[in-house]
Parts: sequence; C-alpha cells; structure tokens
Amino acid sequence: LYYRLNIFEIILPSLKERPEDIPLHFDHFVELYRKKHNLPPFHIHPLVYEALKEYHWPGNTREIKNFVERLLINNDRNIELQNLDPSMLSTIQGQLIQHAQNYKSLEEIKKVYTKYILKICENNKKKAARILQIDVKTVRKLLE
Repeated sequence: LYYRLNIFEIILPSLKERPEDIPLHFDHFVELYRKKHNLPPFHIHPLVYEALKEYHWPGNTREIKNFVERLLINNDRNIELQNLDPSMLSTIQGQLIQHAQNYKSLEEIKKVYTKYILKICENNKKKAARILQIDVKTVRKLLE
C-alpha cells in the first residue's frame, strides 16, 4: 500500500520555517480542546501570538497540541504572556533585558517597548494602546 500511495512526495517544512502558521495551529487546538473539555471561550492576548511565533517548536504540531491542552486545563479564561513556558519567552525577555542594560531611565525603556508593540501592531496606535492598556494619547507621548 505504501508504494502505491507513494506516487509523489509531499515535503512540508517544519513550523520553524513557517512562523505565520503557528497562530492558526494554536487557535485550532484551543478551539478543539475548549470543546473537548467543555470550557468557556478564552481571551488570548495578542502578544501571546508573537511569543509563539518566536519559539522554534522542535516537536512541531504535536508540541503545539500538547502545549495547548496543558495551557487550557491549567488556566482560567485569559491567556497572557505569563501563562507561557519560560522557554517561549526567552526571546522577548532577552530583548527587554538588553534594552534595560543599554538604557538608563525607565522612560527610555517604556519608549523602546512602546515602539516594539507598535511594530507588532503594524503602526496601529489604537491597537497598540489596547495591548499596552493605556490611552492613545499616552502612546503618542511615549513616542516623542
């Protein structure tokens, strides 16, 4: 049967090579396990997706599947950055630590972080303000 089905080979790159697919897999498994365990809908912070895309996922889809089930069983209705494994946050935390070492004041760190969030939001200040949980005027002020 294998030789009859093996007419042409389909090569699918790993998730590491397709980071744009990671949120789709994550959302699929969230919905799957939410229904399986009869859980209420979840609110997923937008930065969670960015952290997931930066992680290398050595176990590919199976690792995402197991991670999501563990995450949903252990959390309430909100999925925030602090709910992720520390290994998944290393890139974001590393960037913040690097900026903290290079800058002296808290205002400078706030400015760098705001620019980072704005970049993730494709320069949409309203969306960045929602993520940062501040007013749009404050975002503009931090960018000055």
